[in-house]
Amino acid sequence: MELVSYFVGDKCIECTWVTKLQQLFPYLNSFRYPDLTASHVKTWPPSMEDDNFTSVQAINESAYLSIEGYRQSVGYFEKHASKVRTALKLAPEVETQARTLIHGVGRGIKVGVHVRIGDLLRFDRVEFGYQVANESFYRAAFEKIMSLLSEKGAQDVSFLVATDTLNITKKLLNPLNSKYHIVYLSGTEESDFAVLTLCDHSITSGGTFGFWGSWLANGYTVYFSETAKPGSKLAAGFHNSLFYPSDWVPVP
Repeated sequence: MELVSYFVGDKCIECTWVTKLQQLFPYLNSFRYPDLTASHVKTWPPSMEDDNFTSVQAINESAYLSIEGYRQSVGYFEKHASKVRTALKLAPEVETQARTLIHGVGRGIKVGVHVRIGDLLRFDRVEFGYQVANESFYRAAFEKIMSLLSEKGAQDVSFLVATDTLNITKKLLNPLNSKYHIVYLSGTEESDFAVLTLCDHSITSGGTFGFWGSWLANGYTVYFSETAKPGSKLAAGFHNSLFYPSDWVPVP
């Protein structure tokens, strides 16, 4: 669980998202190493998908290693889920703000919906095999969630939508507005993510942002099962059973 920054010459190599993660999840700071040299980090063995992309090496908490590949596979950490949830506890001020927002805009059961579109429209993403979930997926996903919740007697449900492409998303989900109570989030990436993690249940269209938002919410999760176009380079290395928890519900 350690977060590491390292130096190449006199330049510190540390992604912006690492700093954002530390602000969202301050407990991660207690797992952080001092700055290490690149040569030191390179001595750690990698953990990644195997050559056939059919399994991953579970993390051994007594060993130092680097994670390579898609990095969101549940296979890396499912044996240590409780520790990961403890480490990824929201900062108190972030959680308070997110809960206040949820209370103000939603009603009843809250379902977090992550709609990923923007970067998937890039030529290189399309060529690699990424597919964008369309309106039929969201219609089916909303219906599936409602079916699961109706079994528990739930009637009043709000769908809180976080997206990287708001205008397109509103048009995409417009046919569902008359049937469902849909609220569009418009905060920062960090605040929208925090809201997703605090929802009761989840719908995700693929990607790390939606994966972790749904996993931390820890309710029913419905996911887009056709992220990878059949026959594409992505499809050769992306299998739903490898990356998603077995109790999540795939919807095409």
